Amino acid sequence: MKTFIIAIVMSVLLTGCFSSPVRYYALQDGQAFPVTTRQDVSATSVGVSVVGLPKLLNRPQLVVRVSNSELKFEESHQWGGRLQEEVSQLLVSELQVLHPQQAVYLYPAENRVVPSQQWSADIVQLDGMLGGVVTLQANCRLFDKSNRLPIFERSVQKTIQAQGAQMTDYVNAQRELIKQLAVVCSW
Repeated sequence: MKTFIIAIVMSVLLTGCFSSPVRYYALQDGQAFPVTTRQDVSATSVGVSVVGLPKLLNRPQLVVRVSNSELKFEESHQWGGRLQEEVSQLLVSELQVLHPQQAVYLYPAENRVVPSQQWSADIVQLDGMLGGVVTLQANCRLFDKSNRLPIFERSVQKTIQAQGAQMTDYVNAQRELIKQLAVVCSW
């Protein structure tokens, strides 16, 4: 009996010793996001809605395509924060750079004036294969807040080849696609 208990304890300890540690990733590249301080009500302000993500992407694990119809949820590779928030903040940052004369901010937000326009994006796909092609499909639109009429609506499909077969290469490709989305859907 004692030998059996020792064998179980050893197998549990050895299993824990050989499991790979969880690595965490962020879409931001370590540089501070610009902060919009413009509060000029007469200037055009654009509120960026929280980006819509499909349920299969909005999870802690990174999602990698194994084949056309098979996905793998990487338990040892996870987002450091909520993916939806990371994508939204990255898009706000990119749109602020593209439109420095306008107040561009995540909306709704505390202490912010109701924007004159509202920008939104729904991401349909943001995945790919390690070391392969990463794909982004999204729909974006800009509305006038006063009459809720669309100023523009666009459907976007972009692909990029990951620069290597590591998970960091995969995340960098996703980051680049999101930056391209901001450019293509800019007003």
